[in-house]
Amino acid sequence: MDLAEADEYLAGELHERLAEDPRVAELGLEVAVADGCILVEGEVATDDRRRAVADVLAEAVPGRLVRNEVTVIGRATAADGTTKVETIS
Repeated sequence: MDLAEADEYLAGELHERLAEDPRVAELGLEVAVADGCILVEGEVATDDRRRAVADVLAEAVPGRLVRNEVTVIGRATAADGTTKVETIS
């Protein structure tokens, strides 16, 4: 198995974990793993669920860099059009 395959496998496992964990329970999140960094994108209904995404991933892959680019549906963005991005290491 090469590293790209291993990254795809890990991304799939993390996607499944986010879908099954009752704190998140979201099927529509996208998870990618590249160069040791985990990126998660998508939309959730509340800030609590957005934070839960970070918590679940931090528990699943402690010590790995996680970029939580999940947005909350209906939340206003900053004047420059950006949303908050949370990085956990």
